[in-house]
Amino acid sequence: MPHPIFHFIVSAVIAAFLWPSIGWFALLAFAGGFLIDLDHFFVYIARGKGLDFIKAYYFFLNREEEWVDELFVFHNIELVFLATIIPLYFPFLLACSAAYIAHQIMDLINERFIERITPKQISITLFLLKGGSAKKQ
Repeated sequence: MPHPIFHFIVSAVIAAFLWPSIGWFALLAFAGGFLIDLDHFFVYIARGKGLDFIKAYYFFLNREEEWVDELFVFHNIELVFLATIIPLYFPFLLACSAAYIAHQIMDLINERFIERITPKQISITLFLLKGGSAKKQ
């Protein structure tokens, strides 16, 4: 997982770039590009690891490769598709969508080419078709 500071910086750059055209809505870049990693914390809680956010942060920062069979609900191809379509109908969500897509690209590059780990489950549909497990049956 890329260090969260990189997601924050990219979100800030997107927000700054879009600020002149969409104003305060540009701050939604932080929701799309930074806060979506809260799904890691949700998985941590669901697996009975507790509610300590700091422990969860270090757990995923150091050991994410052990959790590739989990569905991270904000990290999936279906939401990437929606993020490309939504700004066409709701332009004020452009910053959120752009930062979300940038976040997904950063994660993909990191997982495939830098850490060389098996990527997270990337499709809610495939996850559900496999009976709620990312493992092949």
